[in-house]
Amino acid sequence: MIADRLPSPTLRGELPPLLSAPPHPMEYFAPAVRELRRICARRVRRVQLVWVQRQLAAAETELGLLGWQQADFDEQTQSQVDKIHHVEREQARLTNAGAELAGEIRSLTETREAARRGAETQRHQLEAERGRLAEPFNALTQQLAALRRTEHDYERRVPELDRELREVDTLYSKLLLLQPQPPNVRDELLRLRDRLIAIPNEKHDLRAQHLRGTAELQAREKEAATLEAQLAEIDRRLREHDLAARAQEATIAAELRAKEREKSRVSAEIDRLEHGKANPYREIGRVLADSNLPPLNQPHVLQKVKDLRFAAQAHEYEIAASAQASGQENPSQLQISCALWAIVFVALALLLAVLL
Repeated sequence: MIADRLPSPTLRGELPPLLSAPPHPMEYFAPAVRELRRICARRVRRVQLVWVQRQLAAAETELGLLGWQQADFDEQTQSQVDKIHHVEREQARLTNAGAELAGEIRSLTETREAARRGAETQRHQLEAERGRLAEPFNALTQQLAALRRTEHDYERRVPELDRELREVDTLYSKLLLLQPQPPNVRDELLRLRDRLIAIPNEKHDLRAQHLRGTAELQAREKEAATLEAQLAEIDRRLREHDLAARAQEATIAAELRAKEREKSRVSAEIDRLEHGKANPYREIGRVLADSNLPPLNQPHVLQKVKDLRFAAQAHEYEIAASAQASGQENPSQLQISCALWAIVFVALALLLAVLL
């Protein structure tokens, strides 16, 4: 046929016909979406793997804890068993030491409470005794104040009477010289004469009252001094009692703090040993799981370890498969896809900024 003898389109200078349709625009965006999905899936898987690994460690430790006395081990695993024996002996020693320290702490606490009650009782007794003495002492103090005021009045009144006596005597002498004496002068002379007689009597009464007051003041002062000395002695005993009580309290408190620190150290050491036993137990649990040896009393623990091991392997496989798929992605297409998504997000942000 003629058509078969015509040159090919390439030889005729024509473009060859298209073999396939052009790629869909969404295919340029798909690589970034696929990679983001894989990255998120790997992160979720890693979190799940960490959780499963923690559960597996606990299950292997539990398996070792339950079955470490029920099987014969190789030399390396037997060393872990021996380590557990040593740790348990040390824990027993520390537990006994902690119990002894707890007993000493209880005894010291009871001693401190008894000392506090005794000191409080003794202080109440001293305060009651001081109160019994303080009441009459306060009354004596008031009486002494009144007597001292009377003494002061006597010292003030006697000079006033002496001065009045001199003035009355002078005036009486002058009035006697008046001749003839009118009635009013005679009346005044009578009054002055009565006053001249009354002033010595008043001074005599004041002096007698002063002597009695002085004697009473001295007696009250002596009694007050005795009471004051007794009160001072009680105050001294109170101070000494407070100092002794505080010293005893400080001594017991210091000993208590030392015992509590020692008990805390022992408890921390027990916890450290208990935490340290987890590794030997886990090693033994791994050996039991590898040897398919369940505990006699709880065989389901071995199945739990197997299930968790399978789950961990499944997560590790999925993470590796996802990483392999990411490695097979075309880097150029992935970069173009990320750039396109970046342009889209920037354009959306600008549009929102304009609209808002």
